[in-house]
Amino acid sequence: MAVSDLGTEKEYHDFKCQFDANYATSVVEGHKEWMEKRLISEIGKAFKESKPYKILSVGSGTGYPDQGLLELLAKIAKEEGLEKRKIVYTVSEPDPKAVEVCKGNLEAATKGLDFEFKFDVAPSEKYIEALEEEFDLIHFVHVLSWLKDPESILAKCYYKLLTKDGLIAVVEFNKEYMGGECHCEGEECAKEGMEGTQGSKDERDSDGAEEKEQGGLMCVEVDVIAKKYGWNCKKFANDLKIDLSEASKPTDAGRAVAFVWMHADPSSMNDEEKEKNRTDLVASLTKEEINGDIKYFYALNEMIYFLTKG
Repeated sequence: MAVSDLGTEKEYHDFKCQFDANYATSVVEGHKEWMEKRLISEIGKAFKESKPYKILSVGSGTGYPDQGLLELLAKIAKEEGLEKRKIVYTVSEPDPKAVEVCKGNLEAATKGLDFEFKFDVAPSEKYIEALEEEFDLIHFVHVLSWLKDPESILAKCYYKLLTKDGLIAVVEFNKEYMGGECHCEGEECAKEGMEGTQGSKDERDSDGAEEKEQGGLMCVEVDVIAKKYGWNCKKFANDLKIDLSEASKPTDAGRAVAFVWMHADPSSMNDEEKEKNRTDLVASLTKEEINGDIKYFYALNEMIYFLTKG
């Protein structure tokens, strides 16, 4: 596997381990659950047709949701005798480090099946604006909320890039989780109580530049956009709870869990700073009493949207 963008094997391993830990089994299985219960039934007919099935993953990151999807498709292919079914999987992601990890994750999930991968290191908006081919499935997992103009990107995908019987799947945080009620740009959202990070994810990941004045983390309600254009839209909640009870303990294991979920570097902190960061994280978690024990959860409140033409 190429590691040129990551420098060394160790740097690759360290980068991958950071995301392996953060995307703990609760998150990975949570995404596979909605895919298996909802997504597979939506794409089943088109997937079983004889023509190559084409998928576009926008802003894939390190590819953990993609890995779950491919494992499910591989399972269907084996059950239906479709091992020779051609699947073309296109990935766009602005961070070259994440792309290298994504390659390994996706290739490992499709062994023995007829997959063709295309990996492109490119900012999502510029990449989609330049695309001209059509796809049977286009999906965004926690991507739209970081783009400058998610509405125009969705419109391009819906009108120009989606096949007649295709599906756009979007995963976004719900507005209560985001703390806002709009799908406007960062500065306006901040007025509604959203302290979004200014500067789009594409810009920060692709060139390391300082955060820009426009764009940034925002609340994107895809059903509102769909209603405006008259698109077919299905919407449902995907409420994940990741048990971070271990982080509540002032032990090495507890601190390790806390640092992963804070994306913090413990080597840059003294003991007092480490403990403060850990206790701050625990204070931000949802606390529940279960069977007499206090459990601490990181709540990932997502909305899933399916857009179709039919």
